[in-house]
Amino acid sequence: MNRFASLIFNEIIKDCRLTISYWMETLLSLGFFTVMYLGLFYGAKSFVPNSQDESFHGLFFGFVLWTFSSQLLVVASQAVSDSTEKGYIEQLYLCSEGMTQIVFASIISGILQSTAIMVVVANLAMLVTGNWVDLNFSTLIPLTLFAGVSLVGLGLAIGGIALLIKRIGTLLMIAQGALIALVSITALPFNGFSYLPFAPGVTLGRMVILENQPIDQASFLIVLLNSVAYFTIGYVIYKFCERTARKKSLIGRY
Repeated sequence: MNRFASLIFNEIIKDCRLTISYWMETLLSLGFFTVMYLGLFYGAKSFVPNSQDESFHGLFFGFVLWTFSSQLLVVASQAVSDSTEKGYIEQLYLCSEGMTQIVFASIISGILQSTAIMVVVANLAMLVTGNWVDLNFSTLIPLTLFAGVSLVGLGLAIGGIALLIKRIGTLLMIAQGALIALVSITALPFNGFSYLPFAPGVTLGRMVILENQPIDQASFLIVLLNSVAYFTIGYVIYKFCERTARKKSLIGRY
């Protein structure tokens, strides 16, 4: 096992142990997302009392994708910000593997965790409401992971900003709120919304999962370019913030 693979393995083990150790926090998080969907579902039914459950499939799909995207954004940004706020970031910079490899190992572990949360919350919400949707996770998960690369880029940018301003809680809340719009809009076929992060991937997923349409090459290419562009921009911002923090001796300040 090479050193980067070992880093990923250790991050996964660490996250699993934290999930088990803080089991109450884990259950509360799952409960929070489930109750949030129940509020949306029954609130919408109260406005349209005679509608069939099938009409709420789009609402459910958007909620599932929001759950995944919000968790992914947090884990990508916290790969940097956690060590900054807790005061051990200097030790990470002294590691032989380098800070960048540590950050990406943490992000990969976080992606697996976000995917697991998405699957669990989706099934809990369907079980409680009785509104069953064939999400076809074998297609949905690869597609959302592929589109989620754009959110990793945004998370890296926010993590880089954390090196400069240290606390990013409010910024993350604003970003998570903006994700509600991103999972609701239609970004395909190509239009102005296609330039927004993650939005083309959500639209393509909706077309494939809910409307049973095939994945066409043009739409897939738009999602690919969107993910690559935002990941590249986010990584450049992160490295710029890192260099700035080093020049101004901000790495070790809290």
